[in-house]
Amino acid sequence: MQSKSKVEDTQEDYDYVSLIPTLELEDSTSSFAPEVPPHSVQPVQELDSKDQQLLEFYAARIAVAGPLLSESISTFISAIHQNEPPERFNIHLKYVILMAYKMLFAGDTVHRNVGNAQLKEEIESKANTLHKSIMALYEASKVATMEFPKIGPMQSIVDKVWSTTQAATQLKKTIFDATCSSG
Repeated sequence: MQSKSKVEDTQEDYDYVSLIPTLELEDSTSSFAPEVPPHSVQPVQELDSKDQQLLEFYAARIAVAGPLLSESISTFISAIHQNEPPERFNIHLKYVILMAYKMLFAGDTVHRNVGNAQLKEEIESKANTLHKSIMALYEASKVATMEFPKIGPMQSIVDKVWSTTQAATQLKKTIFDATCSSG
């Protein structure tokens, strides 16, 4: 009798995915780049050929990593939606973190090597935001794993994934805008 109520309690805990409507999940995972207000990126001054070449090289790397990040996020959210245990959803989460780090590496390399001071500062800021977001995601994953299947930690990890997505998108947009505006 008591084991049955414990099972029912566990099933209620698994209902945390009902907090996120399915339609919202599908819409939010279908596109990597959420709309960004136009005033968030300042126009970049003219870049020399070395800076332009650097931007083009790493913009191509980010163009590859961005869709992979989006796909890994979609897979992770599906795992959460299907109430998969930590052993399963952490596999998908590791890939999310790996793809975010690939984008962070590209941004950090551009920031360290670009000569344009304005662009250097802007990319450093976006890369630092992404790094903090990845670290918060990692910490939330540890808590969610230990407290699984509690709703609060699971919702927190989903929120941190979205924060990481937004930070990665901001970095991507900054580098793409700089590449396009001077090319």
